[in-house]
Amino acid sequence: MRIWLYLEAGVMLGGLTLRFLQDTFWYKNILLMRISGLYIAATILLFLLLGMYASLGIGQNDQYFMDYKWFGFLIPVLAATNLIVTDEERHFVFFIDPSEPQPNLAFHPGKGLLVFFVIGYIMMILRVLIIYRRNRSIHGKGIMRIVIPLFEPILMAIFTSNYFLISLGIAPWLAGKEILELYAKIYAVEILTWEFYIFMGLVPVNMEYQSILENATVGMQILSGGEKILSKNAAPVSAETMKKLAERDFVTLEDGKELHKQSLSDGTFLWYTDTSLLRKTIEDLESSVEQLSQQSTLLEEEYRVKNNMAKTQAQNRIYDELTSEVSVQLQKMKDLIHNRDSADDHRDTMRKLCLLGTYVKRRCNLQLIRLGMGTIDPKDMMISLEDMVQAINNMNIPATVSWMPSDMLPPDFALFVLDTLEGVLEYEDFQIREIRIASIPGGAELEVLRSPDNHKRAAYQSAGKQYSLATQDLPDSCRITLYAGGDRHV
Repeated sequence: MRIWLYLEAGVMLGGLTLRFLQDTFWYKNILLMRISGLYIAATILLFLLLGMYASLGIGQNDQYFMDYKWFGFLIPVLAATNLIVTDEERHFVFFIDPSEPQPNLAFHPGKGLLVFFVIGYIMMILRVLIIYRRNRSIHGKGIMRIVIPLFEPILMAIFTSNYFLISLGIAPWLAGKEILELYAKIYAVEILTWEFYIFMGLVPVNMEYQSILENATVGMQILSGGEKILSKNAAPVSAETMKKLAERDFVTLEDGKELHKQSLSDGTFLWYTDTSLLRKTIEDLESSVEQLSQQSTLLEEEYRVKNNMAKTQAQNRIYDELTSEVSVQLQKMKDLIHNRDSADDHRDTMRKLCLLGTYVKRRCNLQLIRLGMGTIDPKDMMISLEDMVQAINNMNIPATVSWMPSDMLPPDFALFVLDTLEGVLEYEDFQIREIRIASIPGGAELEVLRSPDNHKRAAYQSAGKQYSLATQDLPDSCRITLYAGGDRHV
């Protein structure tokens, strides 16, 4: 940023130098006056461009170099500058009025000057937008965000209005009544603009640090390479303390203060931090650590006991719920075990026990999955049905399952299918020739091949309150359709 500001100041100084030479030595040479005047006019776009480049360096270090794409603005600026300095050949920017006594003396604004001003105003506003991106201090100030970009354009229009009023013949009586020369006013506007941005806090400035440190009443000091104290109100630092600081960044002193160090390019910056209150607080905290530790241990133990109690209560609640849901099957298993000695076929009794046990195990497993995950995966349902089919096959009843639902069925419906399957087996007293289980769109289907000797009506009851089933009697068989969605009355 510093380099671009130096170049901008150099361009304005060059313009003022040419203006001084015009008024002092060249005022009799009309051609030289016009050519030098064109060069002075060309400085306006140049210093605006350099000012915009300087704004890119706000908030950056001295090694910052702007992106090469910004040099693209050189093209229109240099093109406009070339039009200005060669305007004697085409009179595009300034025209000559032949009716004047000295037609070559005054610069009358031509059409090309409009291009000149458009480029200039674009760079003025763009510089403010760049500063906005580099500095967030103006955020939230709605009206100021609009006014600030217009500050320099408005000032530029006010300070140059005298020139246009005279040149266009609107107020010729203003000629010779200028308090400040035109280009001096333009350069002053640029300087005032930078000062305004600094005043608004958009451009940070660093200065008078040495004076601040020299007159500071706090414990700060700067040591040069020879360990010379530069701060007037800083106490000397002993060689022993400096040796300790060379090994680490701070040293604890006897009065409860800490002396900190920060290395600079040509010296060392030292400052004191009063940690006496902090150290006393630390001592008080350390004295109560043991008490807090004991309380923490008791709280942890209390939390562990309560957690275990809650866990046990939850497990008991789930166990009671599962036991209640399969209580009928558990009672039938107890009855089978109790009457096993009097049964005609012990193997048949064991097969029934295995089938009922498989149902109890798989139903409880599916219910635990539903309680834990809120849903039952079709793969888990398939495993349960396959386990049931294997137990049915062990009873010499051919059974098959084809479970590939096209969409995710409700978790309660999976339990409904398993309950219905077990209910059909119990209703038929396990005396069936074959059973087939399959999934269908929106539900499931059970096809039961009944024994010819079984003359009971296939009056199967729904095992779920929110789902329904439909029974279709066929010759020596029955088809049971289970519906997963909506109510269906059969």
